[in-house]
Amino acid sequence: MRETVSRTFTGFDGWVDVAAPTMCRVCVWVYSTTALRSDLMLVTSDPPCATKLSKTRLRSVLGTAISSTSAVVVPLRPGRKHVLPHALWGRVAVDDVALPWTEYDAERLSAVVRLRRRGFSVTALARAAPAFGTLKAIPHRAWSSVFADWDRLGPWRERTVYLDLAATASTSKRGAA
Repeated sequence: MRETVSRTFTGFDGWVDVAAPTMCRVCVWVYSTTALRSDLMLVTSDPPCATKLSKTRLRSVLGTAISSTSAVVVPLRPGRKHVLPHALWGRVAVDDVALPWTEYDAERLSAVVRLRRRGFSVTALARAAPAFGTLKAIPHRAWSSVFADWDRLGPWRERTVYLDLAATASTSKRGAA
């Protein structure tokens, strides 16, 4: 097992049988394949498949509720955590949690995309109100839709991991802000 897992790793309790001499083959594959710590993935049960996703495809997948036969894996800090082993059907697995993803979340992601296209940064979306500096560059007739989208994100401001996920899904390149 030490060939697969770092000597400094201490979180064994949740997934290892301490009486077993080794990990199963699937566990060795999951924990030793570097790409699985950084790739965006869609996992389906029918047919059984794991598909690497681009940012564009991720946004498309998150454009609707996640079905009970699918799981989405999104490492928010690529290369730092093993996210795939914690994926659950019907949820989006991110660094420390598997988030439910409903139609309401899909609508909120669309609001994030619209707001970002209007010039609002990911950081600004976490604030209670839109920055006037950005808002004043938008035609007044569009302000009501900006405020409606802004209000739509309220539940995500209480649980910011959703905003972190939306930042990943609404950014065209990995690592861009």
